[in-house]
Amino acid sequence: MKTTTQLSVAAVALFTSSFINMASVSYLINRMSDEGRVVNPAGIMRGATQRLV
Repeated sequence: MKTTTQLSVAAVALFTSSFINMASVSYLINRMSDEGRVVNPAGIMRGATQRLV
């Protein structure tokens, strides 16, 4: 196999890997923000009950 072909295959593999990693990081960040929306109302409820007590 020619060196240029090997370099091209390696470049395509790196770009593909980078794209998959970026997609997974974006997905995980979106999930974390969704969980934050659930935790925040729980904190508000906790604060309200502490004020009542």
